[in-house]
Amino acid sequence: MNPSLDQEHEVALRALTTMGFKEPQVRRVLAILEERWADRPPSIEMVVREAISVLT
Repeated sequence: MNPSLDQEHEVALRALTTMGFKEPQVRRVLAILEERWADRPPSIEMVVREAISVLT
């Protein structure tokens, strides 16, 4: 796993759980999204936006 992506996942996890999403759900979504991005790590904004679109 990309260390930069790990850091962005942690920031996204904190942001999304602060918004009220449950941590296990957020972790599952982030794992799914990581597969989509493969070799091109997204910005933190994109991580949060994509996660919200999957969670809602």
